[in-house]
Amino acid sequence: MRKHLWEWYRILKKLCIGILKNAMKIIDFDGTLVDIWPRYYAVFSELTKSNVGLEEYRRVKRIYERDSLVAQQLGVVLPDDYFVYKQILLEEKTFLELDKLWINVEDILNLFQEEDIILTKRRREDNFFWQLDRLRLHELILQSHVVQDSKEEYVRKRYCEKEKIVLGDSMQDLEIGRMPKTKCIMLGCGLFSRFKFEESGIDYVYYDTLQEAICNEGF
Repeated sequence: MRKHLWEWYRILKKLCIGILKNAMKIIDFDGTLVDIWPRYYAVFSELTKSNVGLEEYRRVKRIYERDSLVAQQLGVVLPDDYFVYKQILLEEKTFLELDKLWINVEDILNLFQEEDIILTKRRREDNFFWQLDRLRLHELILQSHVVQDSKEEYVRKRYCEKEKIVLGDSMQDLEIGRMPKTKCIMLGCGLFSRFKFEESGIDYVYYDTLQEAICNEGF
């Protein structure tokens, strides 16, 4: 009995891997392919002039998410213009240089087939492409799409009826999962906690890291 169950498991796993290989992948950038925690921490520290450590900032941010609540818990004061300058500084090259790839360049490049795309939300498209080049991901420039508003709307207009896999770490990525023919794979290495994903009511598969997702999903 156990032998038959194991054989069925192997067959089903092969079928699932085959489906994954045939579907296009829509892959987020910030938090999914790169570690953005040092950048967000540096901007927070710069604007609040706080001496809170990175690990404490990360711990509190994962729980409370909103910067106003994070600052309150950490005992620091947000300046009146905090949110204006936060958006600006997060995309300045000085801070973008703090981002590091979660895995090596070759493994990231191997994730992408011809029709797969990077879909990221940024205000400064020029600095995003500069960052791709800096991280030695220039081969992916033509497969990279930058939006300033809704990722879900962008995908709905272009890929709604295609079989697709969304690999991301934020609610913006998960919202795409409301569309038909979509599988969402969410990672726990970004700014959002799993509890936030569960509240959405959208089906998804969860992994703590990008490497774990790659190993288990057969990419």
